[in-house]
Amino acid sequence: MIGARREAVGEKSVKEINAAGGRSIFVPTDVAVEAEALSLVGTTITEFGRLDGAFNNARDVYTTGPVHEIDGEAWRSNLGQQPDKRLLLHEG
Repeated sequence: MIGARREAVGEKSVKEINAAGGRSIFVPTDVAVEAEALSLVGTTITEFGRLDGAFNNARDVYTTGPVHEIDGEAWRSNLGQQPDKRLLLHEG
């Protein structure tokens, strides 16, 4: 199961997995949107019968530059968004 915002990248990965003898499907998903994250988990269970594990590398980083130059508040603001996205995927 592959869920991502970038459809072309997701579909390419699915083709590679399926060509190698695996089974995969792609679901366009923005994990910042609760309904989409829950739909991804639901589709996984429907198609594969269960969810054994999940890998989530979703992130939004709006603060850029050398780490030692990033203001503490800006750093915390970026990090503060991440737990919600991970929780949504694991709640399903």
